[in-house]
Amino acid sequence: MDSNYYTENDVDNTGMADFAVKPADSQVKKEISTDIGSPGKKKLSMDTVSSGKKRIFRDTGSPAKKQMSESMRIACLLTLAGGFQDAYSYILRGRVYVNAQTGNIVMLAQSLSEGNFSKIPHYILPLFAFISGAYTAQRIEIHFKNNKNIHWRQIVLIIEIAFMIISGFLPHELDSPANMLLSFICAMQIVAFNKFRGNPFATTMCIGNLRTATTLLCKYHVAKNTNMLITSLHYFFIIFMFAVGAAFGAIISKRAGLYSIWTAAIFLIICLIMMFKEEAVQIKFLPLYKD
Repeated sequence: MDSNYYTENDVDNTGMADFAVKPADSQVKKEISTDIGSPGKKKLSMDTVSSGKKRIFRDTGSPAKKQMSESMRIACLLTLAGGFQDAYSYILRGRVYVNAQTGNIVMLAQSLSEGNFSKIPHYILPLFAFISGAYTAQRIEIHFKNNKNIHWRQIVLIIEIAFMIISGFLPHELDSPANMLLSFICAMQIVAFNKFRGNPFATTMCIGNLRTATTLLCKYHVAKNTNMLITSLHYFFIIFMFAVGAAFGAIISKRAGLYSIWTAAIFLIICLIMMFKEEAVQIKFLPLYKD
């Protein structure tokens, strides 16, 4: 069959990353993000399939909107910012990890076990701020997901940029509020930007990306599926970008001081501009016939 034509089996064999059911007039349509013929995910629109019949879909080549927030360029910029702010908070804000809260939970438990109660707020406040940031981002998505004027992820970015700018003005005497702002930002970013090219990613920590990259590499060696290798390399590249951001953050933090967090804000501003200005092209699929 021509490469521009796909059957329902082609869809099923690739696996479904996202699934949503939406009403359209009197019919029910399914939107499925799937991987057909390329490493990137494509959204497929299809009517409900009648029992005992298979639909055939044609690549019309017509442009449709794709989430710019899932592009690799956005992923790189967000990961640079994530690595930068982790180095910044550790070097300049009292050796607190604002991105991954595991370190703060360990230090909190240690302080409790040693009876060092004066240190508890130092570690527990960023943890509460992280929870608040994740909750806020989820509420923003719920309330603004169908907004036609601005994407909900753009709202998240605007809040992140504003809080980063504010944190740069806070002196060392206010390190705790500054860390809370950065933890809040990190949690919002984790919730809002958790998928790139159809694959789950983390832009503010490495352990999940490292696990997935290694798992895919192992599967490639067994199955010899080139797409698995390509996706694995994408993950390793994101990890490398996090390390670059952390190294850059360490250098700039030692030279520019507390204001250096504005460098990470610049990365986010570039992301925001890209999301406003650019649209990726996505292939649209239509059924060749109706039941």
